[in-house]
Amino acid sequence: MIVFVNGREVSVLPGMTVRHALMACGLLPQVEKGKVVSDEWGNRVGLDGALSDGMNLYVG
Repeated sequence: MIVFVNGREVSVLPGMTVRHALMACGLLPQVEKGKVVSDEWGNRVGLDGALSDGMNLYVG
């Protein structure tokens, strides 16, 4: 399954969470320091949130 984090393509397995996608990109430390994760509509997303194929996430 492919998701996009800040425009970067990340391959994850079904059942993995937002946390796993951020770890794959090396962005988890930024989120732990207070940055917010949101989806393509600007909704905040929790680290334990489910992923779906083609999902866009943004850290900022």
